[in-house]
Amino acid sequence: MDNPPERRHPLSAREREILLWSCRGKTYAEIALITGLSNASIKTYLDQARYKLNVVNLIQACAVAVAEGIFSRNDIMAEQDRQAADRAAETAASDPASTPQPPQTRRLDRRRRPE
Repeated sequence: MDNPPERRHPLSAREREILLWSCRGKTYAEIALITGLSNASIKTYLDQARYKLNVVNLIQACAVAVAEGIFSRNDIMAEQDRQAADRAAETAASDPASTPQPPQTRRLDRRRRPE
């Protein structure tokens, strides 16, 4: 059986830019303010990106973009999130006791105990 041809980032530069902002959690209105485009243009660019990536929603588009190497996870992380993650990693490396531990649970025995 023939393998399908490998897809080479079919997105235009503008589609990648708009999709990246969306993957970072920005709304259509926020992306419009950042890029100076209208909400309708943002919707059109994201619709085209979803069509070209053969997905039905933005969550899938972000996952496919990372899987195909269009974006890296670091591209998607906002600078603030990246700094917070770095600080947490430094804290955990310097003081393992400060790493949050899962709560210990105990099994409740529902059998009646002899009196």
